[in-house]
Amino acid sequence: QAAYDAAHGDENDLFNTMEVRDPDELRVTLVQNNAYAIGDSMIEGMNDGQYVNTENLIFRRGCGTYDSQGLFERAVNLQASRVWVQLGLNDMDMYITDVGQFKDNYRKVVLYHQENLPDCRIFLCNINPISPDACRRHPQYEYAGQYNQAIRELCEELGVTYVDNTTLVLGHPELWDTDGIHPVQDVYLWILSHMCYEAGI
Repeated sequence: QAAYDAAHGDENDLFNTMEVRDPDELRVTLVQNNAYAIGDSMIEGMNDGQYVNTENLIFRRGCGTYDSQGLFERAVNLQASRVWVQLGLNDMDMYITDVGQFKDNYRKVVLYHQENLPDCRIFLCNINPISPDACRRHPQYEYAGQYNQAIRELCEELGVTYVDNTTLVLGHPELWDTDGIHPVQDVYLWILSHMCYEAGI
């Protein structure tokens, strides 16, 4: 356990303290634990062939809480034991300041999953930091903090776990891709490693 905790690192500085796992190890870990990650392009980024590339990643680029029911249905059909969910980026495009609508939509899909797989552990991930330049070009992303607060509150309300990947990239502008929204490719592997540590697998 001590070695596992050390590998997990310090939540206040994951960039410098977390041990990143090998892609093959991550792939096996997901399959053996019947664990699935659900979400948008942030999950899609983990699916690069040289990284994880597994059916345990359930994603659709551009989706949000408003149209992701089918992704949850797939996880239910697969009888998932653990799921991580990464949604919210596209909701900011859709709802901008209406964080309440985002929260209501998110609640519906999580409750659907809980009702159909009551023994499945659920982890809701934060919206990752977005560069200042991207926020200037897309002012709706200035509300990411409010959306993350809504995710935290929803976790408390529904008894699921909040996963905060912030310190993997915060303070390291070189880790943003050219759009300033998505991370560079290696970071997806770091995020998935942290998600597994948070799930205890």
